[in-house]
Order: sequence, then structure tokens, then C-alpha cells
Amino acid sequence: MYPILSDHSPMAQFAELNRLFLRVINPLLHTGEMVSSAPGRARAETARRVLLELGPREQEQLARAPVALFRLRLEPAGLGDRVRADAWLAAESHDARMAFTVSAMLTAWHMLQTAPDWARLGFGLSQQELTWLAGVPLSELPVLAVPAAERLRPRFVQRGVFWQRVAECVARGDREGLRLVRYTAIHLASAEQHA
Repeated sequence: MYPILSDHSPMAQFAELNRLFLRVINPLLHTGEMVSSAPGRARAETARRVLLELGPREQEQLARAPVALFRLRLEPAGLGDRVRADAWLAAESHDARMAFTVSAMLTAWHMLQTAPDWARLGFGLSQQELTWLAGVPLSELPVLAVPAAERLRPRFVQRGVFWQRVAECVARGDREGLRLVRYTAIHLASAEQHA
């Protein structure tokens, strides 16, 4: 029997999504698939290396960051592309990344209705992305999730400091430092909104 999530606060929901994200991307980290070929490749590689080095205790600490540890990119261009969505949703090709992305989008969609400020800050969504998401019916989320799943990446790669600090705390076994780094995520999320 699984425990019931009794705390429905945005912070509890982000912790659950972050735990799931860390589980989903673990196999992808070994292949290097989560590292983009963009100009921020070196910082993305640092994030990948850090995530590979995290033990279960550190993963759990990091998962409790009060914002998403992943980048959820939304774009309206995919709406109506049922062929592409149906290919992803087919039983033989359905994978953990797509399932995770749909879960994250459902959470973001629901949070947008109940706690819009948390949706914006926590997921790092732009006002334009929030507007698109607010207008998307639930039945269309899998279509919007296809490009988002293909571009799923760790968050806070652009600024570079976050994952370096996590690596330093893990190397030193500094649990208190990791706790403080976790809370800096909310400041980085705020900086993303104003960048």
C-alpha cells in the first residue's frame, strides 16, 4: 500500500515531481542524452556529473527543493499534432520521460488554477507559457507534452552556480550545505523570472 499524499501544498507537489524526475532521468544521465549541444553544454555536463554522483540521501535532500529541478518548456506549435502525440502515446513506445512530462504538466495545469504564482516561479514558466497552458484542455495535454518531453533537461544550468555548489556539498558530505543550496533554488527561480 502506498502512502497517501496528505500535504497538497505546492512545495509538497514539487518534492514529489523532483523525486520522480531524478528517477526518470537516471538512465539518461549514463548515456549523456540529457546534455544539450547548446552553448551551455559545459554547464549542462556539470549538472549531469553532479546528478550521477548523488547518493540516495543527497537525492532526497535535493528533491525537497521548493521549486522544480527540471526545465518544463511549453510551446503551442505542437498543438494539433496528433500523429506525433499518438506515436509517443502508443503502448510500444511509451516511455518514462513522456509519462513524467505528462504528470508534470498536469501538476502545472492544476497549480495554475489554484496557485498561479507558484506555477510561474516553481516551474519557471514564462507568462506566455502560462497563458498557453491555461487555455489548453486536459485532453490536449499529451500533444503539448510531446515537445516538452523531448526537451526535458535539468534546470538552473544557464547560471552554472547551482550544480557546482551541489557537487561541492556532496564531495564534502556537507548535508547542511546541501540544505542551504536547495533553498537557493527559489532565488535562482526568481532570477529566471526577471532575466
